[in-house]
Amino acid sequence: MTISNINLPQLLADLDALRIEALPLAEHGLANFDIHVRESYAAQLATLLLVENTPSENQSRLFCQLLDALNLGSDAYPRLLEQAQKTNQQSLREFLQLVEEHQLAASFIVDGLVLCRLDEALTETQSQVFSEYTQLMQVQETDLIHYVHLAAKVLGLPSDDVLPTTFDFTGYKLQIWKEFFYRELTQKMLDEGFDLDNGLWVVKTELTADTFILRDAVIRWDGELAKLNIKESLKLTNCIVTNPLVRAIGDASIELYQCEIKGWQPLEKKISSFVLEQGSITIENCNIQLKNSRVIYKSSTKSIVKITDTKFVSCGNSNLYGGVFFGHSSDPYFIQVHRCDFISCTAENGAVFCLYYLIGEITGSLFENCFSKYFDAEKAIAKPDLYMDKSHAVLTHNAGNSNGSIDFSDNTLTYSSVLSYSSRFRGSKNKINNSFFIHYLYRELPNLNTEANDFERELIINRNTNINWDKIRKED
Repeated sequence: MTISNINLPQLLADLDALRIEALPLAEHGLANFDIHVRESYAAQLATLLLVENTPSENQSRLFCQLLDALNLGSDAYPRLLEQAQKTNQQSLREFLQLVEEHQLAASFIVDGLVLCRLDEALTETQSQVFSEYTQLMQVQETDLIHYVHLAAKVLGLPSDDVLPTTFDFTGYKLQIWKEFFYRELTQKMLDEGFDLDNGLWVVKTELTADTFILRDAVIRWDGELAKLNIKESLKLTNCIVTNPLVRAIGDASIELYQCEIKGWQPLEKKISSFVLEQGSITIENCNIQLKNSRVIYKSSTKSIVKITDTKFVSCGNSNLYGGVFFGHSSDPYFIQVHRCDFISCTAENGAVFCLYYLIGEITGSLFENCFSKYFDAEKAIAKPDLYMDKSHAVLTHNAGNSNGSIDFSDNTLTYSSVLSYSSRFRGSKNKINNSFFIHYLYRELPNLNTEANDFERELIINRNTNINWDKIRKED
């Protein structure tokens, strides 16, 4: 019996092909485009496959997966191969016009490279054809380096390039391959101090770290078991973060700088993205959009919360208190909020902040179209004709502690109202547009010096006073 060495290149090619096959392709970035665009795109990919030889079995299988991802169906494969064989100057011209109109260059180059390099390296002829396409599409050299890198990552090939943190997979219509670019973050990596900067990471299980510092990276949480526990501190700088689930244990702190934080959670899960016990949290220059998720939950003891120059959009859960921040400790929360935007946030109570004992400042910020279900102030304002046509909100709810003290100045409220119980409330130069300010107090009235127009409702309600609603409505 004669034994020969295995064909290693073919084995590696088959393993790579199975790797792609084992991970079903996501919907293609062109899946919802006009069928003419999708078919022209697929026909040109088929043209690349026919440059040298008849497509291999692996290539044919992958191309059919791409057709399914394009919502064309794998049964279109024979017809598109036939169409590719008829490629001429006119069909090329029409395709290049579509590429320019719909910005298809990135996805076409990456898809084409993955298909053509699936079994072996590009031939000289294939390289020449790709070069012609990239020149006609006016692809910049730096972009081409990224596209080659992405195709290599999908195929499991080595590449020295590093994608910028802000690389937009969806904008380049490359989300079909996105799963191949992420590397799972493991407990071993955290224990051994693995360098995580500039990477694309996915958390799939519950992990624990003393200190977690990440710069210029992309990280997402995927699955019900995905959670990151922090014992000392977490610091994210210039990161793209998706569906975060972080718990800071004991006095561990959280710092977020220049981050894009986004995500969506099922409403019924009642998720808080960042949970703290005794530690403090600092957020600066971030954009945060966490649908159906409360941003911060603080469970106990006094703490410092600093949020500056940050935009919160559609944050919160209508079944939870505090869309952005909720704390229920009997100790004070020292909060500093400056120059922030809170837009379309929601909660059952306190669409942005819901706190028991608040001391601090909320200044220079915008509250717009925020909404909470609970807004009755012991049914004192339950009269329907006092509510606005659009979303009505409770923005700051400082419940039940007469020692609280809030400086609320230079803020703008539009369809977004403030309800405060008991605390000393002071401030000036607030602009209240179609909103209420209700201060429900024990002993002192606030000094707010607000600016109002004819359509605004500015209410200051004394708990122990009978309210003349007709007079307060100011309709005369």
